[in-house]
Amino acid sequence: MNIDNFLVTMEVRLNKCYTEEQRDFIKNLDTPGICFASPGTGKTASAVAGLLLTELYKQIPGNKIYALSFTNAATLELSVRHKEACSRLGINQNVNFKTLHSMCTNILRENHELLGMENLRISSSFSIESLSRIIMSACQERNIEIDPRNIRNIVKAVRTLNSSLTFEKHNVESKMCFIETRLKYEDFTFIRKLLYDYNKLAERIQVDDIMLYTLELLLKHPEVSRKFKDQCRVMLVDEAQDLSLLQLRIISLLTDCPVLIGDIKQQIYAFNGACQEIVGQFYKYFPGAWRKYFSRSFRCKNEIADYATKLILPNHVGGEDFTGTGDGGVVTVGTGIDYDTICKEISDKFLMNRRNFEKGILFLFRNNASALPVSEAFFKWKCPFRVNNYTPVQSLPVIKDLCDFVNLATNPGILENVACLPKLIPEFRAYESYTDIPIYRIMKQKHIGLFDVNYKFKNEFNGEHVMQLLLEVHDMAVGGALASELFNKLYPTYYQVWLQERERYLEYDAKYYLRLANPIIQGKTYPALIKNEIEKMKFIDECNARRIGVRCYTFHSAKGLEDDIVYMVDCDQDIIPNASKLDRMARFNCDLDAAREIRNERSLVYVAATRAKEELHVYYNGEISKLLEGENPYLKYDMLYENFKIDYRDVEVFQEFCKEED
Repeated sequence: MNIDNFLVTMEVRLNKCYTEEQRDFIKNLDTPGICFASPGTGKTASAVAGLLLTELYKQIPGNKIYALSFTNAATLELSVRHKEACSRLGINQNVNFKTLHSMCTNILRENHELLGMENLRISSSFSIESLSRIIMSACQERNIEIDPRNIRNIVKAVRTLNSSLTFEKHNVESKMCFIETRLKYEDFTFIRKLLYDYNKLAERIQVDDIMLYTLELLLKHPEVSRKFKDQCRVMLVDEAQDLSLLQLRIISLLTDCPVLIGDIKQQIYAFNGACQEIVGQFYKYFPGAWRKYFSRSFRCKNEIADYATKLILPNHVGGEDFTGTGDGGVVTVGTGIDYDTICKEISDKFLMNRRNFEKGILFLFRNNASALPVSEAFFKWKCPFRVNNYTPVQSLPVIKDLCDFVNLATNPGILENVACLPKLIPEFRAYESYTDIPIYRIMKQKHIGLFDVNYKFKNEFNGEHVMQLLLEVHDMAVGGALASELFNKLYPTYYQVWLQERERYLEYDAKYYLRLANPIIQGKTYPALIKNEIEKMKFIDECNARRIGVRCYTFHSAKGLEDDIVYMVDCDQDIIPNASKLDRMARFNCDLDAAREIRNERSLVYVAATRAKEELHVYYNGEISKLLEGENPYLKYDMLYENFKIDYRDVEVFQEFCKEED
């Protein structure tokens, strides 16, 4: 039986009917190639069919086939769908389904001795304080001038550049994260090498660095690469547009037959090292590889497909379009409509339909923090909704500190509440732990509360001022003051003493979080605010557990989802793209970083828009993002990116970086 007849037979047994584009892909998984699949074009179904045909017709054993994705959820979905298909065909599932990260972790665990580590511990967190001591000590020995307050920026730059395999001098010096370190390239490289070797010496590797150490292992020990290649005849990589150059290089060392499937227009993880140059690099490693494309969408109506195509066009001039399912779609763009109004309309329809949703609804926003006002509105109208990783208002940056101060003022006898004092009283920052603070020790020894401690501060003005401030907040809270009044009382001192020099370490500035939290805080006493958040979290947990209600996710989290109706909110110019981020890039003349940031944001709004099947509603509050209006004020950045000539020597420089010192 020839391959076409075999595929037809498989279609009948699976109750599927593949397009010619899909069939062409399914039949070629045993040779290197790359397939671009537009939203809703049946990428996952085709991947499953390709895996089955490769095993059953091409006679490649399932245990020598690897199917990789980036997240556990995506890997699980692919595995479950493959298992269901295997059940229909009456065969066992033998294909290896893994995340790229877990595969590298396994390789490293099996071969860590080759890197000089007798034991291997993998840590999910690190202490900035301990790293700071290591860096400062080493820099003093080498007479490298370094501001202790800049350690955080240095560590951030090291981790960012490691994850993207950026080592070549020119590439490093063009990155904003490096410029913010205020170091020379040679001094930065010294610190980078110091931390890299320190982890190996301590035999404790951070989760984010697993792949970099895996690359070192494969480059230094080709026998590990050859052994894995014998085990891996085919490697299918899903969502391949989000590969970093580091990940692609690892893949090239682990298989002779990689098959990448994804959509370069949906590349949304630039902050994790994903880059548009991945296609060119793939063909350098595999020059004879094929290239295919899925253009027919089974999800979006034509109107939505056309709108989304216009959004992404500046990123892919002359690129392939995709066709929708037919006419009849709705696209609206509007302003001046608040969350409360939108959520009430949805809630009214829910109640009118006997507590059911007539159609599926997705509520999407750029930043996770936007879930706060959205959740507050849905909770107010008791409309079921789901949120991933909901962050209550008292856990937001800045707001959390203010809440800690209120907790200390209103519960001065609880020892643990003293932990926030160093943020108000600088002299206490010299202690490694709040349990070493003299006030804490006195409270514990004498079994007294904060306001009963008679302590002589080094800076009497600051210390006495803070104690008086906390006492006033205590009296205000007892008198029934609103939470907003308590926060307003505390904020000036908190900003002056702690926050002023640290705002730049926050993802957004303090004003953003205060503005975001304000509608939720207003009109509530502090106890009422906390009670409201606890009840809201219980409501969310119940909806998540029952898998009911409107799904409220970030643009990033929406990847892979679809629904009948999609709302895109907070589509403002200062949010998409992030205005303060672009300003910093402009200030440091990081035009190439800015170009990549803008392209990534276009991909994000494209992903969000293409989640909609029938209706897409776009809302903004101030000025609509130019990326959603159809204008292109970023032409200079697009031209810069298109004209940028790639000459990556990062792998070679990394090899030199990894050499053992004599």
